[in-house]
Amino acid sequence: MRETVQAFVKRTGAAYQPPRWLTDLYPPLGARDIMPTLFRYPGPCGLRDYFQGTLGRLGAPDQATLWMADRLLWSDTRGAAHFGTVAILQPLRVSPCRAPRKGVYVGVNEQADSDLVAWVPPSFLEKKLPWDKLASARDVSQELGPRAEAERHQVAQRLSAYLEELSEMERAKAPAPLVPWCELPRDQRLKLLAEYGVQPRWS
Repeated sequence: MRETVQAFVKRTGAAYQPPRWLTDLYPPLGARDIMPTLFRYPGPCGLRDYFQGTLGRLGAPDQATLWMADRLLWSDTRGAAHFGTVAILQPLRVSPCRAPRKGVYVGVNEQADSDLVAWVPPSFLEKKLPWDKLASARDVSQELGPRAEAERHQVAQRLSAYLEELSEMERAKAPAPLVPWCELPRDQRLKLLAEYGVQPRWS
């Protein structure tokens, strides 16, 4: 959903008041600044929790800040291409401030409101959806249609296999890769799996 800070306050009655510890680091928005829908790739464990309905906070549980962006895909969130990402539909509710990187915002890592958070399937990441008008998870679900639910089931299975593969590598005492496992070329993953005697499940 796209709206100014002023319009958000008038519509919801909620205040836009980023805490001091946040505004000491990042500049807050002005009353007439426009906030679009923001997106966050919570990583494979975060998405697993989202699918299971156990996602507590939108960000890492041990972090006070929540990093979000105005684009679905970034060079440093390539896992979204495999597992999708999450749309934060009314991001002003988490009091975002501007980060130094253009298009990136930092808010307060609060409890996730399930009606204001929606999963975006990998097959929809390159499609132009009317994000400016989508205000709730129900709006997004209607826009995506039944195909998204079938894809969600498939992605959840792939995600489970991915995490199981990682867990098996950890048990085999394989060193952690320098980049996310899904960003390694498949032939490199298969080579490492064979080296540590782990059966491929996702790769």
